[in-house]
Amino acid sequence: VIISGRDWSEKRFFIYGCMSSDEAMKHIETIINRVTEIGHNAELINQPTITNIAVSGDFGTPLQLNVLIHRFREQGLDVEYEPEQFPALIVKITSPSATFLLFSTGKFSIQGIKRFEDIEPAIQQIISYIPDIGQAEE
Repeated sequence: VIISGRDWSEKRFFIYGCMSSDEAMKHIETIINRVTEIGHNAELINQPTITNIAVSGDFGTPLQLNVLIHRFREQGLDVEYEPEQFPALIVKITSPSATFLLFSTGKFSIQGIKRFEDIEPAIQQIISYIPDIGQAEE
């Protein structure tokens, strides 16, 4: 877990790497307790908000990124692929708003999701554009 704050006068900080909202809240409580222990006033002014959920997974089959880039573009999706610079196909979807990194190994990561209930619909949307995901290597 990483905790950062640019300027404590802003009275806010960011917590990265938590696996749940409950875990984030425990870290917030720890920070408040430690700041209070050294003689400063600390209290939670606003409830924490989730600004980004990072997800990683594996489709379980290799992906042909050179083929997929054309399929995604045909569907009007925002796609980037520069294999010399970065080995993943970058796909942006709008509903729910998310950015996928698709690797030729079949592994993927998702950034930009703000609600847990949007994870599965985002994955299903990407899968819908890969009708032969079980046959991607053929």
